[in-house]
Amino acid sequence: MNSLELLSKIALLSVNTNNFDYQMNNILKIIGEYTNVSRTYIFINNEDNTLSKNEFEWCNENIIPQIDNLQNLDYTKVPSIKYKLEKEGIIFSDDINKLPKDIINILSPQKIKSILIFPLYINKKIKGFVGYDECIENRNWKEADINLLATISSFISNLYTSFYYSKKIEEDKLYFQNFFNSITDYIFIGNMKGDIIYANKSAIKTFEYSKNILFSMNIIDLYPINKRDAAKQILNTLPDRKTKSCPLEIINKSNKIIPVETRFWLGKWNNEDCIFGLSKDLTKEQEALEKFTKVFKNNPALMALCNMDDKRFIDVNTSFLEKLGYSYQEIIGKTSTELNLFPQAMKHKETANKLAKTGNIKNIELKVRCKDGSFLYGLFSGEIIESQNKQYYLTLMIDISEKKIIEQQLEELSKKDTLTNIYNRRYIFDQLELYLNNFIKTNQIFSITIMDIDFFKNINDTYGHIVGDYVLIEFTKFISKYLKTNQILGRYGGEEFIIISNGESKLDSNKQIYDILSKINQKTFIIKSHKIKFTFSAGISDTLFFNKDTITVEKLINNADERLYKAKKTGRNKISIN
Repeated sequence: MNSLELLSKIALLSVNTNNFDYQMNNILKIIGEYTNVSRTYIFINNEDNTLSKNEFEWCNENIIPQIDNLQNLDYTKVPSIKYKLEKEGIIFSDDINKLPKDIINILSPQKIKSILIFPLYINKKIKGFVGYDECIENRNWKEADINLLATISSFISNLYTSFYYSKKIEEDKLYFQNFFNSITDYIFIGNMKGDIIYANKSAIKTFEYSKNILFSMNIIDLYPINKRDAAKQILNTLPDRKTKSCPLEIINKSNKIIPVETRFWLGKWNNEDCIFGLSKDLTKEQEALEKFTKVFKNNPALMALCNMDDKRFIDVNTSFLEKLGYSYQEIIGKTSTELNLFPQAMKHKETANKLAKTGNIKNIELKVRCKDGSFLYGLFSGEIIESQNKQYYLTLMIDISEKKIIEQQLEELSKKDTLTNIYNRRYIFDQLELYLNNFIKTNQIFSITIMDIDFFKNINDTYGHIVGDYVLIEFTKFISKYLKTNQILGRYGGEEFIIISNGESKLDSNKQIYDILSKINQKTFIIKSHKIKFTFSAGISDTLFFNKDTITVEKLINNADERLYKAKKTGRNKISIN
């Protein structure tokens, strides 16, 4: 299994299961078996970062587990660990006796000979570390292994951040359930048939039924017999997605008539379509309004209330102001367009139109611009509400910026070659398909250049594969300095690289590549104290060589490959375009 397969296996594991403990234990197992180290583990700090706990551990055969003995690692006793992770971003040594004394004192009893540790970041802060121990013999950590394990440790950091984000979502869900139970208004939820599946404490107390009996009833059963047909008519109109107000009184188990106004709307509860009902005792209308205002202001989600006619803000909550960086006076009376809040103007317009047309929106993702120019990603829900015969838009946004950052990091990671950090073969082929489709539609030409480092095997045989890897890295850095904005560089495989030059023919590319080759011939690379000179051969193809009706990416690649082979066969250190 190569490093790319290892990363793919770990990535698939993170996608195929939501069991975080299972993910972490198996990631450590996969890494441990791949690197054949003695032990891999994850430590997580406490709230004030003074102690660290060994949360996960994998041990190789005949290696004694240490997890039970390392539940309270005190940083005051081993300050060097914290210092080196914060200042140097890594702790590694083929011989632990070369490390600071306080680290030696804690590693020696575990019979550790060599160690490699990376910081674990959660929400951009160091909250622990990922470690790799060798207890059998002193291990000379290879540069490629260090880079690979650094990438995996960063991936683990992203998984932890995502895990804590998901945990926060669950806490928010519990918060809203607790909120429902804390208010005195009567909240009940029914499935799409009207069968009651949830009611808050206030409703249960007022209706006087036990939970078992109440949850076997239908919403219609809450109304007096002579009012049930009218209540059915109101509920039957809910599928048009508009909030419905029901002025009918309800009746409890003791046959007490309770004057209420009930508002019905459709939503989701536990990911199932359902009917929400909120009944307000009309004698306490003002008290209920005060409670709503309090919840609105203190809600951790961003909430806003706008006039339906001119779409101007009439109220926003504290979270809205704190997250976006505005004062209350800067928001009230303005529209989102005037404040330039939504950079995705078309998508925002479509969302607003949907809210106006259907009466509610659920979980629509929108990008939001803060006052300082930075951006947040929000998950928007909203509905049209009525008060004193006037309609308003009530919107709620959950900040999912951290989740989006993690997704973008994973997407970017999937495009890059792990050694050279340039684009990988799969991404290059995806781009070639896009350029080819554009050429067929618009006649926009492009060329591809495939380059191969001459006698690269000799470099590996003479200096070793680690130096060979550095040659590949330095080669990509060198080429990247001379690339233009219309060009993409990728690793084609091994010591072969590919450049896509949009809008250029093979003649245009030939001039540039010849200039790079000339510079390479004059360049001596200093790698690991070795002075190394090398050249490359190249083959160039472009879309002008082919018939539009028969051209394919494979044909373009094969054509450039044939010319590369010709350049190598006729002496190397040259470029072939014919």
